[in-house]
Amino acid sequence: MDVAGAGLSLSLLAGRDFVQAQDVSASVDGGVLRVSAVRDATVESMIAGTGVVWLQAVDVVDGDAAGDTESDVQAYALVLAASGGTGSGDNALETTIDVLAGSGAAAGIFVTETDALSFDEVDFSVLGVLENGTAALSGPFSDAGLRGDDIVVRTVAGNLSSEAVGTVSATGNLRLATASGYDITLAGAITNDGGSTTIDSGGELALDASITASATGETIELVAAPGIVQAQGTAVTSADGAIVLRATEDITTEALDAGTASVRIEGASVLDGDAAGDAEVDIAAGGLLIAATGSVAATGAALETSVSRITAMAEGDIFVTETDGVEVGQVDVTVRSVGEDGTATAVVLDNQSVLQGATIVLRARTGRSTSWRAAPCRRRATCCWRPAAPTATCRCSPT
Repeated sequence: MDVAGAGLSLSLLAGRDFVQAQDVSASVDGGVLRVSAVRDATVESMIAGTGVVWLQAVDVVDGDAAGDTESDVQAYALVLAASGGTGSGDNALETTIDVLAGSGAAAGIFVTETDALSFDEVDFSVLGVLENGTAALSGPFSDAGLRGDDIVVRTVAGNLSSEAVGTVSATGNLRLATASGYDITLAGAITNDGGSTTIDSGGELALDASITASATGETIELVAAPGIVQAQGTAVTSADGAIVLRATEDITTEALDAGTASVRIEGASVLDGDAAGDAEVDIAAGGLLIAATGSVAATGAALETSVSRITAMAEGDIFVTETDGVEVGQVDVTVRSVGEDGTATAVVLDNQSVLQGATIVLRARTGRSTSWRAAPCRRRATCCWRPAAPTATCRCSPT
């Protein structure tokens, strides 16, 4: 069924299920294409051009077989209003859209986008036809961001981004991903109240908003190729769940807080995003593990920490300032990595126990080290402890 007039709407309403057969399409020319079903809506091909597709149902189902790549929705924007969910872990809804917004309350949201995608606000009105044949405008309607249980959104050949209003809120597991070579830029806050979070960028990962996992023990995994940049004023926070940052190039930190759990950072160089000489804590955790092929912070711009135990290995220099006492020793990290089907798998990462770099400056503002155990500093080290005397095994010199 096609509506040819530019900007006109098409509303398809079902008192029970809505089912669109294979190879059947519905389209409008830049208007609003609305499907509203009391129960489920099975879609095959919804086309709105520069307009909006609005899907209202208990569950929004992809009518194609699992694993297909055919685009089910083609429009400027897709707005979801599903009291159950959209797509599934083994059969995501395929889209070719610019903007995604809406909810999938009980069963989550599974969307695979063919090119670039943004989480943003969508405003629209629907032109309908009354029983007497006259046209009537309904609205305006508005939605922004994503809300659901498990949420898995990925792009096949394009960047993924969000505006400040394009927040993402999950009550289950959350995965946002792009294919190799495509960036993720998040200006809308990411919150997860019930599961673990994985953000996997095939390009740069720019965190211009905060990420929070509030369920106890749930983890946050941030992956990028090449680098990760956390903007000033943002925070990545868990409730005693591990936080893992992994990149092939530099990682710039602002605020990471894992409670009593550990933070693991793997990359080229690890940089403090604050101005040189600041005292703001960059990493708060029970343990901190850093594996860098470059350096860790820099002279005059040390990484500020509040951790109980630290281990760091770098090809370059290491500069860390701890707020109180710290122990150098083994740190173990397990992350719950969220896959494309929305399930989280526990991954035990390689542990580490040494403090190793070219030049190492580890300074405690108060207190002292509790023990160096069997993992002394290697190469050239300057470990400064106030007010207590230094630990002999590290060849430290007091200040």
